[in-house]
This record gives sequence, structure tokens and C-alpha cells, in this order.
Amino acid sequence: MTKTARQLQEEGLLYDVFEQELTDIKDRTYGLVSELSRASHFDMEYVMSLVRKIVAKIGQDSYIVPPFRCDYGDHVFIGNNTYINYNCCFLDSAKVTIGDYVYMGPNCNIFTPCHPIHHELRKEKVTEYALPVTVGSHSWIGGDVVITPGVTIGENCVIGAGSVVTKDIPDNSIAVGNPCKVIRQVNDKDREYINSLILDDETKDSKYKQENGYVYSAKDEAIFNIVKDTVHYVEILNKLSNSEIQRRRDFLRTFVAKLDEGAMINSPFYMEFANHLEMGVNSFINYDCIMLNNAMVKLGDNVLVGPKVSFYTAIHPIDAKQREQWLVRWLLSAGAAYQRRTAGHEQRLYVGRNQPCKSAGGVYAAAECHADAAGQLLLRDPRSNPGSELQPGHAGMRDPAEHQHWYARHHRQPERQRKSDS
Repeated sequence: MTKTARQLQEEGLLYDVFEQELTDIKDRTYGLVSELSRASHFDMEYVMSLVRKIVAKIGQDSYIVPPFRCDYGDHVFIGNNTYINYNCCFLDSAKVTIGDYVYMGPNCNIFTPCHPIHHELRKEKVTEYALPVTVGSHSWIGGDVVITPGVTIGENCVIGAGSVVTKDIPDNSIAVGNPCKVIRQVNDKDREYINSLILDDETKDSKYKQENGYVYSAKDEAIFNIVKDTVHYVEILNKLSNSEIQRRRDFLRTFVAKLDEGAMINSPFYMEFANHLEMGVNSFINYDCIMLNNAMVKLGDNVLVGPKVSFYTAIHPIDAKQREQWLVRWLLSAGAAYQRRTAGHEQRLYVGRNQPCKSAGGVYAAAECHADAAGQLLLRDPRSNPGSELQPGHAGMRDPAEHQHWYARHHRQPERQRKSDS
């Protein structure tokens, strides 16, 4: 009896990608994924209603930040209390299993399909076979990580930002690089280090702790509200055409900390803290930049950032129990830990004047104790340039009503919509 493409796929055998049965499944999934990609980050009830239609299983208190992409959806199984951040993509021709309490950073890719290596087998039609991928419980997958077909990542693992995982990673491992390799095991010193960053002072709130490099709660109301407002403003920005340069500049200046003359950001763009971005004269951020700027990111004059560059300043505790106990992020932005301790000074990710960032696909991550986890690491402290100092606590956030007023005044409706409204 001849096996269908779906049966061949399930058994890990070669099959025709465009066989009708598979195409019908993907058409349904693509429609839902497209709808999800248009959803607002914080419309959580609506987002999860779509996610439950797309994936085979998603556990209690888990969340996927849109946009999110997959091919089939019914091969994706996600455990409890798992967080999958912005713009992840699962090519789930085989089963993708993600355990409980998994943190997955932005721009992560999980690939299960494999095409034939020999070109003759790819000439007449597109064929592939697929191998399952598993991410064990209590693991933290850094941003921009690629997990290739057939890989199993064990429990309690940390995978550094920008890594390409091509082989299995054993439990309790810290692994980084391209190809990703284990550099050491998680140990008690990781827990002790985080304990040294706990500020036991009831007079200091989470915002103070965030700004000064201490452990803080990512679910603190004040922190959450800044993220919520920033993401809302960025969603509005992404609706404006990149050709409307002055309108985009005007709008950016209503919510980012600093945007000097000639500076510009192209959409799509994503960031979480508008009060932690400063851009110098004629600095430019190109398409698909992601900025988890829980600490300050400062671009000097004439800085060019190519497409698909990521900036990460937030770091979770290495120890899984600490991550799950506090649900916290701690910050140590591109300076050495000893500088914060001795000088008590806020640290920031800083790109100096006239510096081109990696032209495409760069990953900039912070923290001296996790330097190996970064695809690229910039270690220039703003104190080396006296003119680059910022006033502590300065925020570019303005009243949300101002943004609504600006958007209503400046955003032109599409011609088709104006006609239908009339």
C-alpha cells in the first residue's frame, strides 16, 4: 500500500513538500499565523485564542509573543509556564517539543526539515524528510539561536545568544557558539553570583534596581507599564511607511529618550524600553532590529546598524530555580561587573561615534560573566567618553494621550478604507 506524504513525514522518510494533503494543512495554519502576526503584543486573550488554534498543545501560563511563524502547528507541543519571545519561527515538519519553564529569546529558529544534500534529488520537485527537536524543561534559550533538525537540548540548560545548535546538549549545560559547544556546567557559583546582586532595601523599587544593575522583577507594575507603552508606540511606528521620514522622526521624538538630527529607524522594529534608547546625529537603524533594552542602549553620531541586528541587555539568572522563583531579569549592560560594584554606577550598552555595526544579523549581548554567550560583544563604557553621560532616570515617555492625538492627526488612512468609511 502506497504511503501518503503525511505518513512518510511522520516516519522521517522523504516526501513531496507540495503534496496536496500537506498543502491543505499549511494553508489553514498560514491563515491563523498571519492573523496572529497582526495581533497586538498585549492583547493576550486574543493572542492565546489564536495560539491554541495553531499549536497542538500549549500549557498553563505559557505565552507566545507575536509575530510567530510555523508551518503545520499540529507538531508543536509546549509545556507550562513557558515564554516564547518576539518573532520566533518553528519549521515543524516533525515534532517540536518544548518543556516547562522554558525561556526563549527573540528571533529564535527551530528547524526540523532536511532537504537532500545531493542536488540531483532536488531538481524535479521539492522533497524533504524531518527530524524532531526537543528543548528540555527549565532551559533558557538566548535570542537569535538556531536549533537544527534532530537536536535535543537537555533540562536546565542555557544556550547563548546567536548560537547554532547542531548537536545534542546534555542536561545542566551552558553552551554557546557556532557550532554550539558546551563550555561548562551550571553550578552553585551561578546562584551565589545572583544572590550578590539582590538589593535588600525596601525603599528601592524595581525601577531603581533595573537602572542600577540589581536583580529586579520583570513583572513589577511600573516596569510592565513602560514595556506596554513602548510596545504600543512601536506598533504605531511600524504602521507608518518608511518613506514618511519626517513623520516617523516626529513620532519617535515623542517617546524615545533622545533622537538627534538626522537619526532614523526603519520598520519593522521592536524594542521594550523607549526611555533606554538614545541615537546620535545621523545614526540609522535598518530593518528588523530587535532591542531588548532593559538597560540603556546609546548609539553615537553617524552609527549605521544593518538589517536584522539584535541588542540584548537583559539577562536571566543561570540557575533555573532562581529564574522560576523570581521571574526576574538582571542587568549588566556592556561593562564589567566590578565597575558597578566599585563605582555604583549605571552601566549601558554603548556604540561609539562613527561606528558601523555588523551589517546584517549581528547579536550584541551584555554581561562580562556571560561574554562567551554573545555573538558579538561591545565593551565600551560611556564613562570613557565624558560627553556621552546621561542623567540617571531620564525618560522619553510622554503621556499616552499625546500619542493618540499625534497618530490621529498624522496617520493617513489608506485610500480604500477612506472610501469604504464614506
